[in-house]
This record gives sequence, structure tokens and C-alpha cells, in this order.
Amino acid sequence: MIDKSTSDNIKTLGVVMTAAIVMYHCGATASSNAGGGGMVDLWLNDHVSIAFNQIGVFAMSYFFTVTGFLFFLGLSLGKIPSKIRKRVKTLLIPYVAWEIIATCYYAAIGRTYSFNAWASTVFLFNAWPPDGALWYVYAIFLLACCSYVLLPLLNNGKFGGVAVLVCFFACYFFCNTSNPAISSIVSYGYLGNVLTYLPAYVLGAYIGLHFDSKTSMINLCIFLLLTGFIFSAYMGNSIEFVLARCLPSLTILLFNLPVIKGESTVYKVTFLVYALHQPLLSTLGGAIRNCISYMPSMALANLSFRFVYCLAIFCLAIALYYLLKRMNAPFITSLLTGGRAERKIKTVE
Repeated sequence: MIDKSTSDNIKTLGVVMTAAIVMYHCGATASSNAGGGGMVDLWLNDHVSIAFNQIGVFAMSYFFTVTGFLFFLGLSLGKIPSKIRKRVKTLLIPYVAWEIIATCYYAAIGRTYSFNAWASTVFLFNAWPPDGALWYVYAIFLLACCSYVLLPLLNNGKFGGVAVLVCFFACYFFCNTSNPAISSIVSYGYLGNVLTYLPAYVLGAYIGLHFDSKTSMINLCIFLLLTGFIFSAYMGNSIEFVLARCLPSLTILLFNLPVIKGESTVYKVTFLVYALHQPLLSTLGGAIRNCISYMPSMALANLSFRFVYCLAIFCLAIALYYLLKRMNAPFITSLLTGGRAERKIKTVE
């Protein structure tokens, strides 16, 4: 179990990072008066988009970090089967359910799918699945199944730290190399995205295993950052790569963030928000975008659309949550949220 401060950080960051991913996926929104705000407006608009792109990388790194952390927290070989069975319920089943829902939704608005194409996108990493934002849910389920390999590598404090370091720089190399053989593997479907965030997962897993040594875990993150900084002279943006994947761990370990209670509705609906937001971008997002587009400033339209759409999706998720509660449909609620709507993180005072 983890201390209450860390648990509170995870809950608060879960809501914040979900909102960040929604706003990242919104993309830039042009004003009908494009360029009317002048060069300053164009400059601001570009930097708003850049900022949200960076926030999206940080948010996705957080999700990989915290899932690795929670899975490996107190893990032993004997506990792996039960933890994987639990992840079938909390990850795999809701993932497949939402992909089916997204497919039906897209079919209703005119998009067509063949079964083979659907299966290859949902299970084989061939391309983004119908509910594209949920690709990471399937990825972390498969990573959980790899815990039989990861646990022996990370279980020893010193050897595990070296394994984390090797993972960071191996993934950076694989994702940035010009070697045609490696590039052809990494460029398959969205496998490159999984490799991009794998270091965050492995670091989170290592911290979960050795959480009692908080100071050592903080020192490891600092060492990774220092190494990334040194090698940035030879490896381009290695410091940015390492920074984005270490910051979530440092945030969880070091800060006492404002508390979002585990019983609060906004915390319980984060999975619903994540599942709903991308398929609805073309309809609900399109309607909001049309209203926002009349703003005279491109930068203001860009910011406004992201925040308004995020608020609308949270409201829709909360409405769906209360509708399911009113219908007294605990099975459907559990199916669509992986049990997260009623789950609490166990803590020690």
C-alpha cells in the first residue's frame, strides 16, 4: 500500500492529465478571421499548439508511469496471475467494449469497417483503433502480461536501476535511429508510440517495487535527467525525452498536490471522459468548433475550443455516470469504466 499523500497525488493528477489529453487531442482551431489578429496573434497561436503538444507528451508519460507503478507496487511472482486477471477486467474488457461502441457510432455516421481491418487495428497494433485514444489501455495490458520478464529485471535495486537506464536510452535510440531495419519495426502501426512511452512505464514499475526507498527513487530520476542532459550534446533532444518521462515520477514522489477526493464524481468519470472524447470530436467537437471559429483571434479560438470541449466532455461523462446509477446498472457501469467508478486506492496513514 502507498501513503495517503502519494494516493492523493495520483487521484489529482489522474483528473488533470485526463483533461490535458482531451485538450491535446482537440488540435488547433482556426478562426474564420485567420491572420486578422496580426503577427502577434499568429505567434501566440503557434505557441499555444506547441505547448499543448508538450503537455500531451507529459500527460501520456504520466499514464504509463502510474499504471506501471500501481501494477508493480508490492508485486511478487506469486501475485502476477491475480493481477493480470484483474487487468482483464479493468483494462482489456472495457477497451474492447469501447472499441465496439466506437465502431457502431462511426458506422452510424457513415464510416465502414471490415472485420479483418477492425481486428487488426484493435488487437495487432496495425493502425489506430476506432477509439484511438484508448490505444494505451491495450498497450499497458500487454505490458502487464510482460511482468514475468520485467519483475526479475527490476526486482534487484542496483541491477534494476541499470535496467531502467538501459531502457531509457535503448528506446530513445530505437525511436530516433536512421537504421532501416530498426525503423521498419518501430514504424509498424503505432508500435513507435508504445516504445516512446515504455521508459515511463518501466520507471514507474521500478519505483513501485522499491517505493519504500523514496529517496533512492528520487535520486534515480535526478541521475536520469543528468545523464540525458550530458548526452544531449550527442543525441539531440535526449534531455527532453528523459525529462518528459521522469517528471511524472518526481511529481508523484515530491509534491503534495491539492486533493481531489476518491469519492468525487470528477475522479470517477475519468475513464468515461477518456473513452468518449475522441470519437465525439467530429460531431460535438465540430459543433463547438463552428461557434468558436467566429472569434477574431486565432490564439483565443485555439485556447477556447480546447477548454470548452474538455468541459463539455466532462459534463457528458458525468451525465452518463449518473444515468447509469439511476438505471441501477452496476454491471454496465463496471464494464464501461473497468470498475474505476467505485474503486479506491488503498493507503496507509
